[in-house]
Amino acid sequence: MNPRTNRSLLIAVGIAIMLVALTGIGLRFQFLPKPFVSAPIIQPHRTTDFGALSGEYGTESYQPAFNLKIGTTTPKGFWFSIETSYGAHICAFGEQDEFKFARLSGAHEASFQAPGNPNPNTGKETICGLKFDFLKPDTIIVKEANSWGCRAYCGVVGPGFENTYIKNLKPKEPDITMLVDDARFTKPLKDLIPERFRHLFTECATGHPEIEEKGNKALYMSGLPGLYTICGSLISVALPDHIWAIVLDPAPEKDGRLADKGSSSLYFTNVKVDANAPPPELEDWINSQAQGKMYCMNAPEKRCKNF
Repeated sequence: MNPRTNRSLLIAVGIAIMLVALTGIGLRFQFLPKPFVSAPIIQPHRTTDFGALSGEYGTESYQPAFNLKIGTTTPKGFWFSIETSYGAHICAFGEQDEFKFARLSGAHEASFQAPGNPNPNTGKETICGLKFDFLKPDTIIVKEANSWGCRAYCGVVGPGFENTYIKNLKPKEPDITMLVDDARFTKPLKDLIPERFRHLFTECATGHPEIEEKGNKALYMSGLPGLYTICGSLISVALPDHIWAIVLDPAPEKDGRLADKGSSSLYFTNVKVDANAPPPELEDWINSQAQGKMYCMNAPEKRCKNF
């Protein structure tokens, strides 16, 4: 056989073998099982960005009060403490700097779970779970994952933990004008109540007083849950500028306000005929809330008639 023919034949056979091999490889890859495709894995914050969460957060609310503190952050989550209060009712996680750990559950989310109290319906222990959403800068939205569990942990009267917490936001300082929602009485009220007694009114105010109408008068009643007999006030107003106000004073001897010790109440009015005693429409509140001696602050020697 011609050598040239032999070389051509060998080349043709080699090409055929290569084609068969490549075809086999292609078939093998074609029939390999495709990898499982899952939802995309959410990557947590980078450490540099995530660390910016550290700091103190709050709301504008004075009562109830909401406070959140973020301590050390890690690639897996952050340490935190949270406390809410409404009068004598306080609920907290991580109090006294014994921080709790919230574990990252998403790019802008973290979660925390703590045991609660037994559910009266099932007898099983409930869980108070918190979810932290920090998508917006300097803002953390806290939601309760199990409202019953958190109610069992905090009690039904407390405000709970849910709120929008803003970094470095402090509550608005209470002002005596928040006690009455009618601007026509703002100046008369300030003129009537000396500045050194105003904190007795504002420290026990929620900004949302209970309002009751009695004849031509409007009664504004403020107080804090669990502290009604030591921290509260009643302000009655009538046009054009008449005011009758009573505030509880649990420590009248403090700062030399009054000589007596023990709980008392202070009565103010700009109506001269009522200077020696509150009018009858205030007696129900006085009987249920006021304890101890009453002082009529606009009467001679601050003495009240029949009180």
